[in-house]
Amino acid sequence: MINIKSGNPNYLCKVVRLEGVKKHPNADRLQTAVVDFQTIITGLNAKDGDLYVYFPIESKINLEFLKFTNSFSNAEENKDPKQKGFFGKHGRVRATRLREIVSEGYVVPVSSINNWLTEASIYFQLSEDDLDKSFDSFGDVVFCEKYMPLNQKGPSNQGPKSGKVKKESKLVENQVRLHVDTKHLKREIGNIAPEDWIEVCSKWHGSNASISRLLVKKKLNLIDKLAKFFGANIISTEYDLLYTSRRVIKSTMYVDEICDGYYNSNIWKIVAEKYKDCLKDGITCFGELVGFTPSGGGIQGLFDYGCAPNECDFYVFRVTYTSPVGDVYEFSLNQVTEYCEKHGLKHVPVYFVGRAKDMYPELDTEIHWRENFIKKLSDQFLEKECIYCVNKVPAEGIVVSRRSFDGYEAYKLKSLNFLIAEGVQLDKGEGCLEDGNS
Repeated sequence: MINIKSGNPNYLCKVVRLEGVKKHPNADRLQTAVVDFQTIITGLNAKDGDLYVYFPIESKINLEFLKFTNSFSNAEENKDPKQKGFFGKHGRVRATRLREIVSEGYVVPVSSINNWLTEASIYFQLSEDDLDKSFDSFGDVVFCEKYMPLNQKGPSNQGPKSGKVKKESKLVENQVRLHVDTKHLKREIGNIAPEDWIEVCSKWHGSNASISRLLVKKKLNLIDKLAKFFGANIISTEYDLLYTSRRVIKSTMYVDEICDGYYNSNIWKIVAEKYKDCLKDGITCFGELVGFTPSGGGIQGLFDYGCAPNECDFYVFRVTYTSPVGDVYEFSLNQVTEYCEKHGLKHVPVYFVGRAKDMYPELDTEIHWRENFIKKLSDQFLEKECIYCVNKVPAEGIVVSRRSFDGYEAYKLKSLNFLIAEGVQLDKGEGCLEDGNS
């Protein structure tokens, strides 16, 4: 009955067993617990071994459930108007600092959810059998999803508009690949082993983008079309510049497309045109687009990364080669940095390349290695100011990645100070939101 409707694993809730429950050091009526190496603040009724459901930061919880559990800060929105919680009207889970401790998500007892399921006539009950399962829905009822501000604009409309002639796409099947989701390291640390070859890079707070030179359908002139009609062997593809955001291919047509998305300007095209001569046939560069729009708006608020006003730039973290038949081959990190340096591209700062166990050789690889590895990474890289920005802003964090000749996976570790600042940024409707860039 529980299932996943969304394609983004970072905003699923999860059935967990509480661990490390202890008194909050600065609050008599609160406790802290640990879920997937994340500190959670909870009430006095919680104890080790209890079955709870965890909701990640920047997820949105079902509003009817919050009403049923009297969780809204506005008591009039609750089932019992004499009680109130701390959720705003949108049901958004924030990174919250309570008495000097940051809660990295939200948890509720499974019993509370089961009571609501009964009330809502949803004939299902969570149980021990669901432990460690991630989900976002009960059947067709969405229970947890990514929070999206109401003032956010959706992706550019790249399809034909009413009354207009249908435009022909130039895309060739299996040429363009969008970037993979970057998962949360704390939740997915089980995927990293001491012997694994990893890379640790700086995580920059920009708009995810890719620029590439890939095969597209060649726009045939009238003579070519006639020749093809009569059986002549006409070359129908050619290499051309393409560019994407995290979720959307921004250059699907033969003519320029109007960008009516979040930024009101085609910043992806701007950076693609800037670096188009750095791309060889078959190459795709994935990176972070940072700085400002032509009108002066911040791509990610105050996170300037050294860009001058009204200017943006592109920092690469991944490069692939796509063959004419659509096979994709991954560059190693050394090849990425070499390609960037040779062709005049910029790349994100790299902190470590090697076996995971060699990053902190003093750690015991047999006992609590993953827990201690995360703590070491956090102590070394998190809760610092961003040294790459002129403005005074918190550094976002790091990305731990693994790549092979035919694959790439990445895990992010974010600063708590950054998560709180990001929440404020989202409250203002700022930042890269149009394509779910997170």
